Amino acid sequence: MAASDVLRSRELLAIIAAHQSGLPEAVADIPRLTSAVRLAGYTDIKYLTNIPLRFASLPYLQRYRDPATMLLARALILATSRNSQNVDPALPLHLLVVEGNVATVALWLRCKPGFVTSRTLELAAVASQGAVLRFLYDRYPALATPTVMDLVAKAGDATLLRWLHAAGASCTKAAMDGAAMNGHLDAVVFLHEARTEGCTKIAATAAVRNGHADIVRFLLEHRTEGIDPYLRHSIPYINYHTHSVIGTTHVGAVDAAMARSLLASEAVQLVTKEALGFAELQHFYSRGYCTMAKSLLEWAVTRHDNAMLAYVLDGICTEHAQPKSDDEWLPPLGDWKNSRAIDLAAFYGNVAALELLHASRLQCASARAMAFASYNGHLHVLQWLHAHRRDGCSEDALALAAARGHLHVVRWLLEVYQVPMTQAALATAAYVGDLAIVTYLSKLPYTDGRENVRSGGLCRSFLPKNGGALDRGGGDYVNGPAAKWAARNGHFDVLQVLLAAGHTL
Repeated sequence: MAASDVLRSRELLAIIAAHQSGLPEAVADIPRLTSAVRLAGYTDIKYLTNIPLRFASLPYLQRYRDPATMLLARALILATSRNSQNVDPALPLHLLVVEGNVATVALWLRCKPGFVTSRTLELAAVASQGAVLRFLYDRYPALATPTVMDLVAKAGDATLLRWLHAAGASCTKAAMDGAAMNGHLDAVVFLHEARTEGCTKIAATAAVRNGHADIVRFLLEHRTEGIDPYLRHSIPYINYHTHSVIGTTHVGAVDAAMARSLLASEAVQLVTKEALGFAELQHFYSRGYCTMAKSLLEWAVTRHDNAMLAYVLDGICTEHAQPKSDDEWLPPLGDWKNSRAIDLAAFYGNVAALELLHASRLQCASARAMAFASYNGHLHVLQWLHAHRRDGCSEDALALAAARGHLHVVRWLLEVYQVPMTQAALATAAYVGDLAIVTYLSKLPYTDGRENVRSGGLCRSFLPKNGGALDRGGGDYVNGPAAKWAARNGHFDVLQVLLAAGHTL
């Protein structure tokens, strides 16, 4: 063979290139794409920043919050250390696994075979990349852990599950538990019929809670593990977001469980609140599955469903004999202390709900009702509470109204209800830069005895919703010198008013 023929041989060129350092063109850009990825976090919970959009946009990573900027490192099943900020060198391989192209994974491993571990196979399972998992399993069978098959079952890939079974893979009870929890009936049936590991009580318990009636019926008919009566269960492999089916048959699931009297009243209430509504509550209550409870009462108020609220109140009165006195009362059984249904109704501005609750004479209000109404600017609620209730008004009501810019409420509280003028109210108005409220309040003397407070900070009121929105620090209002807050936040028009009124920095 002539020398020129040898030099032009494609076969020889491929052999030479295979033994040279470097990466094939198809994966040559991967190191560049991943070079900017950094590991953040100083606890056991680590985050990956700067994930390239090519990978962050993949369906599996989209199941996690902020996949491009703050991706949980455990989503890629990478090795991390509490005291190290070094990125696992397996990152490029694991991103390619999630992408799901067997050819590029094979090319990468041909050049960098040292980074494949059991975690790599587990990632292929959790990301539902069946073709990649088969390739890795065939090439590295010793790296297959029971977790691999467990995760395939939890992800619901029945075809891959059968393939792993035929290949001799092992699993644990968590396989059927996860499949049942995520709504994968085919996987549950296969594991029951073909395997001996079985499941735990988690399987049927999670299936009820997640609304998978067909799975509940199958498990109760064919297995004996049962259901936790309060629907308490752990979540197998909770850190990994596998594919799951959204359950839509909660009523059927509860019916199947209650046909065997397996659920406590609290469990039925829980399912109703988590996933259902008024019609389903009527269905369950009419069949005696549950009693009325404080949580249902407050849930009805939160849903702004006055028909449901009336139904719950009627049920409470039916279950418990009311005293003949006009005094407020509480049912003798159950956790009824500290009920705050009226407080919630005031927060949401629902006078119709207030009237229903007030007429029931249930003891379910506190001085927080006026504060909650003040926060949301519900003057009509404040007027109703003033006319019909005697629960008082908590000290932070004025500051909460100021925080949200409700001048009409601020004036009503001071002029009609005659709450004390507080330093916190003026400080909060100055903090948010509300010139109108500051102008009004700066003319009034403090009556809370704190004129000389020289320090201050963010304060919380533990609101039912949207609390801690005043600042990144999580406050609902502030206290301390008003002029200081105005200056700090750059509200110089407010500062001028305060200085003119005699306030100092």
